[in-house]
Amino acid sequence: MRFPRLAPACDNRRALQAIAVRYRESEGRGAREMKNVLRSVAIALFAAMLSACVATPGVSPSNERNWEEVHSRVSAVRWLSASRFAISNIRDWTWGADGPTRKNWHTRQFDVSETQAIWYFVEPLSFAKSMAHTFATFEIGRGERRQFLTVSVEARREVGETYSPIRGLSNAYELIFAWSTEKDILIDTVMRLDHPIQAYRVNVTPEQAAIILRGFLERTNELSRKPEFYNTLEHNCTSELAEVVNSKFDTPIPPHSSFVLTGNAARYLHSLGFIGNPATPFAEIEKAADGREAVKKNARLPERQFSVAFRRSLGYR
Repeated sequence: MRFPRLAPACDNRRALQAIAVRYRESEGRGAREMKNVLRSVAIALFAAMLSACVATPGVSPSNERNWEEVHSRVSAVRWLSASRFAISNIRDWTWGADGPTRKNWHTRQFDVSETQAIWYFVEPLSFAKSMAHTFATFEIGRGERRQFLTVSVEARREVGETYSPIRGLSNAYELIFAWSTEKDILIDTVMRLDHPIQAYRVNVTPEQAAIILRGFLERTNELSRKPEFYNTLEHNCTSELAEVVNSKFDTPIPPHSSFVLTGNAARYLHSLGFIGNPATPFAEIEKAADGREAVKKNARLPERQFSVAFRRSLGYR
């Protein structure tokens, strides 16, 4: 089932008019820009691919390999009613400086109709400003009943493997939608890996957020039944997020270079009106989104309290 074009939830009429102009321009420009980026990236990596990417004819994607423990379980969704669902293998690990100190996996129930918001996270990578890992959290329920469910699209690694964007071009990894508690992934990112993190509330309505969550749940089940390969250019952490959204609406996010140069994705979403106030320069929004200190400040809190306090530390309710 598809829905009308996704429009950002914004009350600033003048800003929305500016968004509409940029949006129409981006629709025509986006496909051309994507082709140019893909061409330049392919040329730049071609020599490395010749030496690093050994052809593997006949190899098919599989869920049955000797996986790194963090990727050892695939989530599956079971619908209990038209809106209520149970999702298995939610990772809820406790992280120390040297790795996990406790490894819990949960099956939990949620009601998709209670989805209130989507939060978009960017983990900039140190080796290239234009590269980042991105993931999303769904805020479900209100008040003390609020829950936070995070999905991170990743290259699924086998024991002993490390991630390489070049190897990611040659069917070296399977694709995984890794579901976790928000505290799990934020503590790991900031406290163990010492990486920066940026948190953005997405400008969509609760109804739109619920539709998008349903899309992610459906895609999760697809991969649990029929695994697919990760691809650095076409099926990565950012392009898969956009693909799921686009499957539910009439092209809300036009193709863009940030689907590959993922560190630019938040800026692109801001230009479309989906992040922050369109009238505010993105540099200001990006600075306010820095979540490192908020993670550290609230790291000792229990899971749900952590997510609520994290947002309050960033100035959200």
